[in-house]
Amino acid sequence: MDKFGALGNSLKCNIFRGSPGPTLATNTATTISEVFNMFFDDQVVDTIITFTNAEASRVVQNINVNAPPNKMKTWMDSVEIRAFFGVLLIAGALRCGKENISETWTTDENIRHAVFTAAMARNRLAHILQFIGFDDKSTRDQRRANGKLAAIRDLWVWFVENCKRHFEAFEDITIDEQLGAFCGRCPMRQYMK
Repeated sequence: MDKFGALGNSLKCNIFRGSPGPTLATNTATTISEVFNMFFDDQVVDTIITFTNAEASRVVQNINVNAPPNKMKTWMDSVEIRAFFGVLLIAGALRCGKENISETWTTDENIRHAVFTAAMARNRLAHILQFIGFDDKSTRDQRRANGKLAAIRDLWVWFVENCKRHFEAFEDITIDEQLGAFCGRCPMRQYMK
């Protein structure tokens, strides 16, 4: 049999085998939180926490140059970063992305979403957004020589591996795309066919 196999012109590597959908490991999950944690596992979360804490500590030290050394070991923990992820996901689901943060956390009962204020304070969200880190900034320039994705490459690889581990793609799966107006610069090239 040749490289095309018995199916005519289809390459063997393009033939779909397996059962599509969630894998057996994913079927054990009973809550949305458990499914989310399968894709954003402890390795991903711990990496974000480590580099976010390092960035927050660095900024605080630079602001307080004359102050004694900061004894803060953990600026953020896994519970808080998961709450942060939840706030971002709910904001996306409710299409709150273009709303001002102060309007989302307002005291006016007619405007605000109680889920945001229950998860975390507005200023805390702003601080996390300011300090969030995904890699070691001191070695980023060296890694950037290997590609422009250097700042998130490790997390991206882990996330893709988790996707492969917990979901078997269908043979006719597509990823939707949408072109939106963008008035800015992007350092990466993308070719659309």
